[in-house]
Amino acid sequence: MKGLRSARGRPTRCRRLPDTGPRPRGLPARRDAQPRTPRYGGGSTAMPDDDTRRLVAAQGRGFVATVRPDGIPNLSPGGTTEVWDDEHLVFPDLYSPGTVADLAGNPAVEVNVVDPVRRRGYRFRGAGEVFTRGEPYDRIVRRFGRKRGTDPAPVGSAVLVRVLGAEPLVSPAYEGGAAEEGIAAHRRARLTSGTDAAGDGREEPG
Repeated sequence: MKGLRSARGRPTRCRRLPDTGPRPRGLPARRDAQPRTPRYGGGSTAMPDDDTRRLVAAQGRGFVATVRPDGIPNLSPGGTTEVWDDEHLVFPDLYSPGTVADLAGNPAVEVNVVDPVRRRGYRFRGAGEVFTRGEPYDRIVRRFGRKRGTDPAPVGSAVLVRVLGAEPLVSPAYEGGAAEEGIAAHRRARLTSGTDAAGDGREEPG
């Protein structure tokens, strides 16, 4: 659509009005208003860096969230999640028919990988693609067989997740500047004593 013209035929220019103070209650914020910084976790990063790679390699377990055809979320714990390259996560399909079926209809996926002792991790938002034969399916199966001894027989398919964003997950236990070593030691003590399983009646943040 052509721009507006003045009475003399010249294009008019819109001028930004000066800020006259607080906006009346109920009106939307200005577009140039800065969003609040998250209290925990920080911002989004494009793809796994060295820290995320180490965490994913150490844990090897991802909680994979997909969307069912009826719109209901589907969450599946998987023990075979790895960083494939600079842009992808990967996991073989080992008895996860629901996850694979969801991705066939809707590639939206989120993978959460968390260190339960250090109480931090990452959430990876992306698009999943399912492969059932050829490349990269064959290469993925060989890699997991070589590194983890995964039997290729039950691997019905392999899923590559193109990572669109990665955000840190950090427990509120870190609030106030608590050191990771202290948090990890406290968590190990609880796990060793069986407190988490039995419950001791005390609340713990995060």
